[in-house]
This record gives sequence, structure tokens and C-alpha cells, in this order.
Amino acid sequence: MLCPLKERAFETMLCYYIRAEVPTELADEWTTWMCQDHIPAVLATGCFERAELWQEMDSVPIATFHIVYYCPRLELFRRYEELYASQLRNEHAQRFHPHIRLQRQLLVLRWTATRPTEQT
Repeated sequence: MLCPLKERAFETMLCYYIRAEVPTELADEWTTWMCQDHIPAVLATGCFERAELWQEMDSVPIATFHIVYYCPRLELFRRYEELYASQLRNEHAQRFHPHIRLQRQLLVLRWTATRPTEQT
């Protein structure tokens, strides 16, 4: 069964998804900087509700990370892009370019499910 597209999909949660390929020798430094500096700076813009940093298991010789920022409205993401993204991306590039490869995507929540609760 296909999941129907929610009406007003862009008024639901958006996911700003970034995939980062980091040389293993830089992974600890990069992760520390992301968790202590960069991700808090992105959240401080007020455009995102929360963030997650994931790492793929067994990704060698390149450590692959996935950063997910949750944004409640498209207008807030556009505000981030217009007012903050350039500076934050430049800070990342100055510190880690050209060693880290990034891919960015904006996703819209189409459907979510949870495990049914057990009846007693």
C-alpha cells in the first residue's frame, strides 16, 4: 500500500539532511567540533528544533556521518539559508576543506509510524 502525500506537506516537519565523508584520521576532531561548536551554532539560529549526528558502522577508510536538523516550517529553513548558512558553511570550509565531502538535501516528512502497543 502506498503512503498518501499529506496535504500541506511543507507545513509539517522538514529534515535538513547532510551526509559527510570524513577521513578517519580527522573523524574525532571533526566530531568534537561539530558537537561542541557547529551544531550548537546552527541550533542557535532558531531555525531548527533539534539535531542528530549519526555515524555509519564500519565505514573505513572514510568515516561517514549523517547530520539531521529538524525544521518545523519551510519559511524557517529559507530564513536559515538567507541569513546564516553562508557564514556557517564558510566556518566549516575554513577548518576542514578540502578533506571532507558534503552532500546536502532538504526532505519533507511524508509519513511516520510507531509500533502498535500491546493489548493486555
